[in-house]
Amino acid sequence: MCRRFIENKYLRRGVLLIFLAAVSLFVIMQSTQNPWSIRVPSGDVNQWFSMAIDMKQGGTLYVDVVDHKGPLLFMIFCAGISLTPHSTLGVWLLEWLWWVITFFLFYKTARLYTQPVTAALAVLLTVEPVQYFFQAGSLVEAWALPFISASLFIFVKYLKSGVFRRAEVCVTGAAMTCAFMLNGNLISVWAFFVPFILVRLLIKKDFKTLGRCALWFMLGMSGAALLFAMWLYLFSSISGFFKWQILYNADTIFQHGSIYHLYSLIMRFTYASSYFVWLHLLALCIIVRRKSYMDLALFAYTGVTLLLVNTSGRDFAHYGIQLIPCALLPAAICMEALYRFWGNKKGVIVSALVFLLLWGRFDVEKFAENIRWTMDESSPWREHATYGYSDYQNVNRWIWQYDDEELRGKVCGIDEDNPNDLGFKMQNR
Repeated sequence: MCRRFIENKYLRRGVLLIFLAAVSLFVIMQSTQNPWSIRVPSGDVNQWFSMAIDMKQGGTLYVDVVDHKGPLLFMIFCAGISLTPHSTLGVWLLEWLWWVITFFLFYKTARLYTQPVTAALAVLLTVEPVQYFFQAGSLVEAWALPFISASLFIFVKYLKSGVFRRAEVCVTGAAMTCAFMLNGNLISVWAFFVPFILVRLLIKKDFKTLGRCALWFMLGMSGAALLFAMWLYLFSSISGFFKWQILYNADTIFQHGSIYHLYSLIMRFTYASSYFVWLHLLALCIIVRRKSYMDLALFAYTGVTLLLVNTSGRDFAHYGIQLIPCALLPAAICMEALYRFWGNKKGVIVSALVFLLLWGRFDVEKFAENIRWTMDESSPWREHATYGYSDYQNVNRWIWQYDDEELRGKVCGIDEDNPNDLGFKMQNR
């Protein structure tokens, strides 16, 4: 039975897909958009739903509806609303898909270091910080994870093998554009690995490879940028895009504090999860022991990410979602070290036992509390369950403008004299 499972690649892929879907579901059940939630979207997400609704009804981004986030974010929200009109469920389903893709790319990246079982364990080790950074879901940093993860896989694959494919280099360029079209500070993986690979090729004097990489990366980046530019041009939003996405965001860089304030923010995000710290320390010991100094690049990548996470000078926890891919490579290195130390079969067993010990430290209760908060009216407000308090007015107006009694019947606690006073309940079907 076990042998048939190992030899049947389709069965293995099916099990992997189920595993990744289950892990992703575990994560996004913390979202206020989940089908069983009684909470409305909070903070920025509330506003983005309202903007997407206005855009579906003919409003123009950066003209009629304004925010300093990129156009791709509102395309995603419009797509979610189109899937399930008058409901937040479509966005939740898209986010579930986004996390499945992210964890699949995590698995592919971990496989560059270790075996299938230990690669899956490495993916699980990256989940722990999510309970702190998630903040009720659908925040812009989470939407960037597939683009970050795809590029991380391609960069690490190139550094491990020394071989690249044109399509992969194009994908990294296009993915960078997509991440930038969500928010300008979500580019740490490219901000580090592109210069790192550039310098490495210059040192090796491999100018032919350098020229090809630069050409295909620029083609991917400019091709994706052209598509966004065409969309913005069609809706007369180009000037608004430069005003809000480029100039406004540039004005807010390091605007909210001193160098010491930046340092304190970096320390806060670094120590948000003990997993994050211990994985890096253990991986550092293994790298030094093996003298595999190329892997030290992962620490510099983490440093660049920490810097970009804190460019605004604010300390919102959801900014740290960008740090989740940074935990993957240390986790893969640690799992592979255990596997190699004990040999093939023993390595899998020992790695699983060490993982179970780590899982014992895994704070499942915090995830459970975050999930309960979305479903239980009496559940106390969780500091990291959501992003601040909700401004319900925009979403409520969207519900109230329809004269559909059945639709209104799905909304709990509405006051006809004050349609903006919804409280904290909303339909999710």
